[in-house]
Amino acid sequence: MSTSQFHIIGHELCPYVQRAVITMLELGIPFDRTDIELNNKPDWLSKLSPTGKVPVLIVDQTTAMFESTVISEYLQENGAQAFHPSDALDRGLHRAWIAYGDQILDVIATIIYRTQTETEQVEAFGKIAGMFAILDKQVSEGPYFAGSQFQLIDAVYATVFRFLPALGLLATMDLLAACPRLRRWSHALAHRSSVVSAVPNQFDVMLRQFIADQSSFAAAQLR
Repeated sequence: MSTSQFHIIGHELCPYVQRAVITMLELGIPFDRTDIELNNKPDWLSKLSPTGKVPVLIVDQTTAMFESTVISEYLQENGAQAFHPSDALDRGLHRAWIAYGDQILDVIATIIYRTQTETEQVEAFGKIAGMFAILDKQVSEGPYFAGSQFQLIDAVYATVFRFLPALGLLATMDLLAACPRLRRWSHALAHRSSVVSAVPNQFDVMLRQFIADQSSFAAAQLR
């Protein structure tokens, strides 16, 4: 029987699950992990999460916590090292830009699941490119968002940038063409041990197949 205090319930491709896993790996927090199928969710998931979504964090085998941002904040508060800026203003700004990252993920989800025409898809990619251009002005000279220290905001954007290889097969534009800092940042994140370890070895192949299995314009392209 496991003696880990934390047990994460997730899906192997989910960026929000990856965020929690990266956080635990970075903070040296032992955990167990169970991945489920999103199109065949077990009945017990609804008892743990009223939203029916992952991730879910089970604490001490008794208490279930849901919502990825809440989970990551809780984990970093319980870590042995800081995973947010110590200054209150900087911490607030990081949280704001994390929310911005969630908005980018929402647009990516629209491309994967909902766009039905080439025009809709082009518009969505244009929106991502515009959001990246705004974000590029906020990033430090590197290697990470605020300099040399890897923090929670880096864990969040590592999961955003992980979609770029698959999106590159669909987009008619280079989403980072006008974003030299984001390009450098994404490269540093891609080689971070915790980021690499948060997903299966065949993640890119699995993601492409996952997109192809949907009913969107992007799915038809990949099929």
